[in-house]
Amino acid sequence: MKQSYFDYTTGKTRISKGTFLGFWMSALIYFIPTLVMVIIHYN
Repeated sequence: MKQSYFDYTTGKTRISKGTFLGFWMSALIYFIPTLVMVIIHYN
């Protein structure tokens, strides 16, 4: 490699918070109905 690990990690562009928020919101869309179905199934 041409760079050390530290140089590689500090030189990368940061991922915006909106990207992470989008991933969490899409995961929540699947998690809530799954949780409801599990609760209904085990009651």
